[in-house]
Amino acid sequence: ILSSWYYNEYGYRHPVV
Repeated sequence: ILSSWYYNEYGYRHPVV
């Protein structure tokens, strides 16, 4: 299961695959 979240420099959060 993928529960890791990553914030990019734009402040957008997306799951790390």
